[in-house]
Amino acid sequence: MSMSGITLSIRIGYPSLYEKIAPTHGNENGLAVQEEAVHHYHSIPGALLNAGYTLMSHITEGTLLTLYQGIDLDKANLTIFCPTDEAFLAAGLEEYIHRPSLELLQYHIALTKVDREDLETLIPFGSKLDTLRHHHPLVVTTLGHANASINNVPIEAWNLYNDGKIVVHGVHSFFDPAFQTAQFPINSNGTAETNTSVTYWTRTLVVILAVSLVVFCAMLVRALTQKFLISKVELDTSPKLFPSDSKCKDPNVVSMPPVLKIVITKV
Repeated sequence: MSMSGITLSIRIGYPSLYEKIAPTHGNENGLAVQEEAVHHYHSIPGALLNAGYTLMSHITEGTLLTLYQGIDLDKANLTIFCPTDEAFLAAGLEEYIHRPSLELLQYHIALTKVDREDLETLIPFGSKLDTLRHHHPLVVTTLGHANASINNVPIEAWNLYNDGKIVVHGVHSFFDPAFQTAQFPINSNGTAETNTSVTYWTRTLVVILAVSLVVFCAMLVRALTQKFLISKVELDTSPKLFPSDSKCKDPNVVSMPPVLKIVITKV
């Protein structure tokens, strides 16, 4: 089937699709809001075509409204990640435009609006972004102030389309769902769980170090009492900086270790 055939068939079915995914609120104002929202969704393929994302432009033109079934169009906040034309060629998916996989497309649409600043500086490494593909989140893999990436796939172009509710970014290649599975495995109930192994071992190490410090201090005090008269033992926590300190604006600053002060006099 030709590309024009796909586009024509979708447009013929448009009224029934509109009734399914964009019901009115029972008044003319509600209908106007929904029509405006649908208009924005139809603007996305044109924006992609102008930006050189030809294949994704054709695919979104024929599938976006189907993908958004069950979503309130006038309230939705979404981020669409679009692979480049080169990504299709590299993966051998040129014919994909005739038979697009809805599951793969759903995996490239996050259920929140994510701007450039969010991905580059605000969202922590390892955070998940839920997608239209249920229980299959994307994983933020941006390290520090390096180039932003999702599932280790770099973001190549920002704001290909942005209407304040839906934003479209260009990505270097397709997202691999297998990457997400390793980070957020699916449990027996079918829900995604955050992989907390790194956090667990970090906390364990901190506890071990803290206990070791206490034991060392106790042994030191005991040893000193055999030869010296200890007049005062105190823990000095003054030389420190916390991220919450009003004078410290750097979120990477961590608290400095406390200093054990022992005042002794010779027997």
